[in-house]
Amino acid sequence: MSAKSYESDAKSDVNESAKRENVQRATFETGTTGTTPQTAEHIRDSANNIRDSAIKLRETIRALRESGAIKEIGAAVREAAAAARDTAQEIDATAKDLEREGVIKDTAASVEGVAQSARSAAESMKGAAKEGLAKADEVAGKKRTETY
Repeated sequence: MSAKSYESDAKSDVNESAKRENVQRATFETGTTGTTPQTAEHIRDSANNIRDSAIKLRETIRALRESGAIKEIGAAVREAAAAARDTAQEIDATAKDLEREGVIKDTAASVEGVAQSARSAAESMKGAAKEGLAKADEVAGKKRTETY
């Protein structure tokens, strides 16, 4: 089939499809119930719509292939995958180095030490606050009933 006849057939199919869609829309809008011939017509219309979509898809794929866009997308995906692989390998190697050098254990121990110091400081401040409140009450001449 020549390119011209292919294009004219595709245009003809599209025009027929548009006419069928208008008939379908009119039937839907009037609210008439479908009879067996109408149902058959709807099925034929659906088949033609599928055919029209297939033609459009074929044309789109051909245009993409001829333009080189598919090759470009493939190359870009390949480069991105290689970069992601290299990054993952670098992260893995760095984590192994940190573990081998004991940095992770040292960091965890330091964090635990800081947490213990913070708890100890909080307890000291709590005790000092209680003592300060007790002194303030004593000076003011009253007794606190709440506990802290």
